[in-house]
Amino acid sequence: MGTEGDGSGILMVRVAGPGRSRFRIDSGGTALGWAEPGGTTPVVLAPGTHRIRLRAARFVRTNRLAVDVPAGGRVRVELRSTYLIVLLLVPIAVAVFFGRTYGLGAMALFSATLYGVPGAAVRLRAVAA
Repeated sequence: MGTEGDGSGILMVRVAGPGRSRFRIDSGGTALGWAEPGGTTPVVLAPGTHRIRLRAARFVRTNRLAVDVPAGGRVRVELRSTYLIVLLLVPIAVAVFFGRTYGLGAMALFSATLYGVPGAAVRLRAVAA
């Protein structure tokens, strides 16, 4: 990381939509700050390529996005929901119609998908400046 006056670039992180979860901004395992829902958070970074990921909880994390931060420039990224959480209704419906055992199996599969696939619930993408 750098400071704004030394030729460093600025990463602008926008978390779209309302929500209660704050997202930790990570680059290479280093926490850079926190992004609030419905707002834009500036993060000062050294020029170069950074692999950015946002994380709200153990199961809710984004894909890694490589961004090239220019010296003295700005890069904008945006976090959006994939609405996969709506699929939570599927295991509930399975449990109601086919019994608890099948519902628990469907819930386990759903949880494994959220945990094992970064970006399954929320995606990070670069946007035009």
